[in-house]
Amino acid sequence: MQKIGRLITSQLKDRIRDTDDATAINSCSASKCTILIVDDSPDIRLLLRVSLGKKYQLLEAGSGTAALELTHLHQPQLILLDVRMPGEVDGLRVLDFVKGDAKLKDIIVGMITAQGQTADELDARERGADAYFIKPFSPRDVVAWVESKLQGATSSRQRACSCWEVSGQRCCWPLAAWAGMASPSRMLP
Repeated sequence: MQKIGRLITSQLKDRIRDTDDATAINSCSASKCTILIVDDSPDIRLLLRVSLGKKYQLLEAGSGTAALELTHLHQPQLILLDVRMPGEVDGLRVLDFVKGDAKLKDIIVGMITAQGQTADELDARERGADAYFIKPFSPRDVVAWVESKLQGATSSRQRACSCWEVSGQRCCWPLAAWAGMASPSRMLP
């Protein structure tokens, strides 16, 4: 797991260096928190996207590897994460990586799965999952949970971030990340 994490982190650092525009990291304004929807089924992603509406900034990934990349690039406030996905990195590995990373561990994670066994839910919660939705789930229940979780996250994340505007885009960076840096201007392209 650590080997995958180091490889992805190395690849992400290269990609971040190559971007021309400033990326809003850990941004959560009063009206636009970032949610990452991760499911290998396009139909489930569509259902969640339509259910959550335009109230949130939504990102989507169809694999665990893509989820890790987007999580590092955008540091969403919340992830809706399928447990079973094809490939080497399934939802539980993504959950382990997110909760095991000091910079990402506070991201709220709701697992979405067809596995309805109590042992599976307990395993996910022990790994740090904040919720466990069993397919077929009620989109209303997911939206209500997301709204309740992000209500508190919005105000606490805003206080924990330093924000500025670049090319008309609001950008935020966790205050803890500024520690030890000589100048915030070094973050700008």
